[in-house]
Amino acid sequence: MYTKINSQSSLDLVTLSEVKLQLRLTNSFTMDDAYIAGLISAAGELAQTYTNRMLSLGSVSQMWQTYEAEYKLWGGNVTNITSVTGEKPETGEVVEITDYRFNELSQKLTIAPESRNLINITATYQAGYTVTPTKVKQGILMMIATFYNNREDFLVGQTHEKLPFTSTILLDSVRVPYAS
Repeated sequence: MYTKINSQSSLDLVTLSEVKLQLRLTNSFTMDDAYIAGLISAAGELAQTYTNRMLSLGSVSQMWQTYEAEYKLWGGNVTNITSVTGEKPETGEVVEITDYRFNELSQKLTIAPESRNLINITATYQAGYTVTPTKVKQGILMMIATFYNNREDFLVGQTHEKLPFTSTILLDSVRVPYAS
């Protein structure tokens, strides 16, 4: 299985003002604004990777090499299936698959058995949050605070090998333990 994000809205899910409030910095303190902006982007990307969810709206293509009756779509909050295609193994011809169902609750795509002779089944769809959940925003803010206050990979007596504990607790509430 292969997944590609074709396009996506910004992953800057918190504002500079929100971060400064979290860090207890005044808005007039601008010396670290560029650094904080970089942390905002990095934390949004890390949160998306950790949760296995599209944290902002976007288009995704997902491909499976062999036919299965049911496929779990990555990204969560799938709102629209744009296309489903498969390839005829003998000719390489790509054909549209029209006999499928999508279950919004399970986020699973079911393809009719008539397509079982196809390979490289590809679904393209729209997914992601229109409004970022509060827990995700707070997890990102906590992550940024940790990164801002600990600018080195290690400190005397401690190391940072994982996402900050409080961030993982908050992000775990929306995390999809993804299995294909």
